[in-house]
Amino acid sequence: MAASPPSRASSSRRPGSPIPRPDAKPAGDDPRPAAVARVFERAGVPCPVTANVATVLWTKLVMNCALNAISALGPVNYGRMVEDPATQRLIRELADETVAVARAVGVPMPDDLAEAACKLAVAMHGMYSSTAQDL
Repeated sequence: MAASPPSRASSSRRPGSPIPRPDAKPAGDDPRPAAVARVFERAGVPCPVTANVATVLWTKLVMNCALNAISALGPVNYGRMVEDPATQRLIRELADETVAVARAVGVPMPDDLAEAACKLAVAMHGMYSSTAQDL
């Protein structure tokens, strides 16, 4: 028998969603996240700690929405995507639309994610999205 999802009052996540609610309370003064991050940092793995996980997760979703499907459907690598003006416009539109959705549900988002998506594509010029590799 499947367990019931936690009640909204006891969870920082929407029922059935892996995305934290924008109104979720941060861990506060809990020193454990910073201690874990230091272990990763000493091993050379960047591990930022944030009180706003929702913004971080939605930022990743913006990048995925703006880049992955285009790369998969092309199939085309990220560099070729940003070399084409029409595709670059589409990347920016997809990023802006995803940011608008995040903000509509109350997640604070930076203003420069469309530009960041294009810069990410340039930085990963020869790479294909994992979705493209799956297909």
